[in-house]
Formats: sequence, C-alpha cells, structure tokens
Amino acid sequence: MNRTINDQELLIMTPSTLWRLLLQEGVFLDVTTGTSLRSLLTGQLGLAPDYVERHVDAVFLDGHPIDDIDRTSVPDGGRIAIAGALPGAAGIAMRRNSPVAALRGGITGTNDTDKPAEERGRIQMRIFGLVLHTVAHKLLQRGVIVEAARIASFLREDEKATVLSHGHTEDRDAVLTRLVTQGTEAIECRVMIADGNGTLNPADS
Repeated sequence: MNRTINDQELLIMTPSTLWRLLLQEGVFLDVTTGTSLRSLLTGQLGLAPDYVERHVDAVFLDGHPIDDIDRTSVPDGGRIAIAGALPGAAGIAMRRNSPVAALRGGITGTNDTDKPAEERGRIQMRIFGLVLHTVAHKLLQRGVIVEAARIASFLREDEKATVLSHGHTEDRDAVLTRLVTQGTEAIECRVMIADGNGTLNPADS
C-alpha cells in the first residue's frame, strides 16, 4: 500500500461490531519495526503481557508460524497474523511451541541472527478467532490504515455510523462518494464502537 496517506483522518462512531472484521481481512499499522514480536504486541499495540501468554496461541510472520516471539523481529512490510486456539491437528501444530511442531515441516519461521535497527515502518496485521473479539476495540480505537474503498464498503453496511473528520460531523453520502473516488488510496481511520447509550465499549487487553 502506498505510504502517502491522505491528510483526511476519519473518526467513525458506531454501535456496530461489524468493523471488527476489518482486522480479520487485514489492516496496515505504522509502528516501530526492528523490535521483537512480543514488544510489538505488548509495548506498541497495548496487549497485556499475561493476555498474550494465555490467549495468543498462534503467531504468523509472512505466512510462517513463529514459536519464539522474543527472538523474532518485526520487519518493515511484514505480514503478521495472530489467533487464539486453532481447531484440529493442523491447528494444534501451528500453535507456539506446540509439542507436535514437527508436523509443520519446513514452514516454521526462524529466529533472527542479526537484529535489524529499530525505525518507523508499516506492517499488515490480521487477527482471528476469539482474540479478534477481545482486542478489536483497542486496535480500532488506536487507528488503522485501510484502503478508502474498503472503508466505504463497511460504511454502507453500517447505517448507524456517524463520521467525523477534523472534529466535525460529515454528511454520510458525501463521505461515501469521496471514499469511492479515492479507491485504493490509504486512509487513516479510527473506529470507536459505543453501545446504544453512546458509552464506549471497553478496550480489552
């Protein structure tokens, strides 16, 4: 995705949990790369260390299952996926430090031999399973980078969403038209999921 982000930052207020699916499909995040995967999850994305240990059972980097999240660094442009318990024998094999990890064959990611320098970069993040339902609010409130057309697609489905830009409420139809026109352009989007009384749901960790 192009690194040039439109100066328009959208804030979406909604009672709908539909937006959690953005994280399942994959979003982009600007983060400090060169840190460990554990540091990314706990230090930058704000997940509680105990939660990561107890519930983030599977971590993938560029499609490879990772066992040691302390000795594997986050590369610029990396594709990272996390999940809770995965079903079946294959799912068990994909878990971190699985006793049947040998079933993975040669796809397991290897530890870093030379730690890269820490610098600002961009990653793609996908989240699955129960972990998605638990941490989605936190990451959506933090802000994600998504193609404009994808935001438009979700906004069409969520008729109760209110869209704000630079602190002002915007006309939904005008926003939709603009997003469709922007197409694949990267837009920074924050989603605040509130209940029917306007109270924000807690950002779980």
